[in-house]
Amino acid sequence: QIASALEAELSPGERTRIQRKPTSDVHAYQLYLQGRHCYSRYTEESIQKGVEYFREAIAADPGYALAHVGLAMAYAELAAGQGGGGIRPDAAYHQAMEAVTQALTLDSGLGEAHSVLALLKMVHDFDWAGAEAEFKLALELSPGGADIYDHYGWLCAALDRFDEALALVKRAQELDPLTHRADVASTLLRAGRYQEAMQAALRC
Repeated sequence: QIASALEAELSPGERTRIQRKPTSDVHAYQLYLQGRHCYSRYTEESIQKGVEYFREAIAADPGYALAHVGLAMAYAELAAGQGGGGIRPDAAYHQAMEAVTQALTLDSGLGEAHSVLALLKMVHDFDWAGAEAEFKLALELSPGGADIYDHYGWLCAALDRFDEALALVKRAQELDPLTHRADVASTLLRAGRYQEAMQAALRC
């Protein structure tokens, strides 16, 4: 309706994506939101609780691709060191890959799923080119995805492309300031812009 009111020209693929409902199960949706809330606190206990909520959402609606994405994100975070030893990194990556593969099987046009696949290619496979291709596809499919901008920013920072990284993480923070509070400061720190990093950290 918004696109029509603005007289926006949408491709057939864009029309299909904006008309698609992630789930028709309100309970599954609520469980997904609870999982996101827990996951984004970034502690071992909260991420593990997020895993539980995402699994409950999937049990309520096995076809809910975004819940599989949430599960993959949580396991990717545990694999990257937030697990506190509660799960081995290789086991966590395996769980993350299983979840994102299932998400893409359910919805191959889900940008958030391609973003998690990109993240796994980056931090596990060290496939920089493959990760960047997936991030670009993810943004094309879901141009409002804060997580996508944030994680793409991580890749650019890892490749010393700090101007691009900062633009991406700033956009992520604009889209979701509660989840992406600290990455602007940490990216400035990595770029050696210490005074700006301090100012950004104080604003978190």
